[in-house]
Amino acid sequence: MNTANKIAYVTPAGTWASFVLPQSNSHPFTTACVASDNGTYFTEMAVNKIARIDRTTHVIQQWTVCCNTTPKGIAIGLDSNV
Repeated sequence: MNTANKIAYVTPAGTWASFVLPQSNSHPFTTACVASDNGTYFTEMAVNKIARIDRTTHVIQQWTVCCNTTPKGIAIGLDSNV
């Protein structure tokens, strides 16, 4: 669990990029996946959200997951969808 409230990834050039998330104490989980839409998807288990950061614009989008499920993982499916 990430208590720093940041998401980070390695760029194709091999450098690290990290970004503070919109709300505090979201606890982004360490599992993330890179999708074909130029986004990196991850879960924020303390606020019941799935989020996406655009690797070019660095805009973060979030979607609420129902029922206090505390999402802890995310993956790309065989159909290339998250």
